[in-house]
Amino acid sequence: MTGGVFIAQTLPRRSGVLPGPANEEQMRATTNRLMLVGAMFAMAASSPALASASPDPAPAPSPPPAAAPLNPADMQVARDIIAIAMPPEQRVAMIQSFSNTLLGAMSANIRSQIAVDDPGLNHIIDTMLAQVPERMKPVYERNIPVLAETMARAYVRHFSSEDLHAILAFARTPAGQHYLSRSLTVAQDPEIVEVYKTMNRDGMILGQNLSRDYAGEISAYLKAHPEVAEKIAAAHGQKAGTPPPQHKPD
Repeated sequence: MTGGVFIAQTLPRRSGVLPGPANEEQMRATTNRLMLVGAMFAMAASSPALASASPDPAPAPSPPPAAAPLNPADMQVARDIIAIAMPPEQRVAMIQSFSNTLLGAMSANIRSQIAVDDPGLNHIIDTMLAQVPERMKPVYERNIPVLAETMARAYVRHFSSEDLHAILAFARTPAGQHYLSRSLTVAQDPEIVEVYKTMNRDGMILGQNLSRDYAGEISAYLKAHPEVAEKIAAAHGQKAGTPPPQHKPD
């Protein structure tokens, strides 16, 4: 479950406010907004969802087979390039730092999308965000080795043997090592982060507009195809047409 969905399901019940005829539309809009926040929050955590860090995580994905056998010598050159750009012992920390920067860039947008400056809600969101680094660490540890090998395969598919050797030669120079090893750090430059914030804000607005534009169509489809609604409900462990289980107060 993403953070936004968790909040959307629990906040009304924690506060004792249950949707009624007068405020049902407002509650639905608030819930949709929080769900969107949760989706964006998961994206900021570097693609793998927080659910992947649950007690029963999914196994690390296996890279798809290449269309044609890749030259073993070229693969080794590509691995050497990646080892310079992302030293194995630093990979988790590098990706984690970059993901945390993205998360920080969108934190202000999360609050603006909720549009309510409520101390209790702010505390829940802050607590949720503070859990990201440690909860995502096993996700990174599980997937980054696969990512590195997949990147090597992609290098071999996109660069000739001559290109790969030239890139490695540059990577082994002081300037090349500095350039490659600082690539993620450069991406976290404060000016670049400001662009992330703008893109994230615009993306949230786009997501809200798309959700509103297609909500009616999706609702009508599910009413016309109740078997699909049942499958969705079963996938989420509840009966169709019933509210999610209430969260017991702490």
